[in-house]
Amino acid sequence: MGSDVGGLQFTIVPEETGLLCPPKNEEAFAIAIDRILTNSEWRDQLGQAAKKRVRAKFSWDGIASQLNRLYMQLLEQPAKKTAQVSA
Repeated sequence: MGSDVGGLQFTIVPEETGLLCPPKNEEAFAIAIDRILTNSEWRDQLGQAAKKRVRAKFSWDGIASQLNRLYMQLLEQPAKKTAQVSA
């Protein structure tokens, strides 16, 4: 759970890996905390999904895999011809 600002916007997937609350909104945080504390099964599901996302997106292995996929996509694209410049 976190504020809907900065890097947390990219780290947390609302309702899948956690909850995002509007910044400086104590009432929204209280509601989110209550939701998580009162539903232990859902809380555990959020935690497992968050671990999986962090490993896939933010670990060194995850970053390497993402870069590899990007490089492979770029290599599969046909090369663009550059315009000839006449002097």
